[in-house]
Amino acid sequence: MKKTALVSLIFLSLFVFNCKDNSVSEAECTPVVQSMIDNLSKAIPDMKDLEKTKMMLVPMFQKECQSGKYNLDCLKNVKNLQEVQTCKK
Repeated sequence: MKKTALVSLIFLSLFVFNCKDNSVSEAECTPVVQSMIDNLSKAIPDMKDLEKTKMMLVPMFQKECQSGKYNLDCLKNVKNLQEVQTCKK
C-alpha cells in the first residue's frame, strides 16, 4: 500500500493535467502507454498492488500522452517515473 501511494504521489507530482484539445490520437498513445506500464512493472516487481496501480496510472499516462507535450519514442522507453520529465518536448 505504501509503494502504491508513493508511486501515485510521484506520478502526480510529475504531471500537470492539460485541458487543451488532444494533439495525439488515442490509437498512437495506446502502445506507448502499454510499453511504459510494462517497463514500470519491471522496475517495481515486488509491488503487491501492481494491478490496482496499473488501473490508476493507465488513464493518467494516456491523457498526458495525448496532450502532445511529450516525445512518444522517448515515453515508450521510460524505465521509471523520473525519466518521464526528460521526454517533454
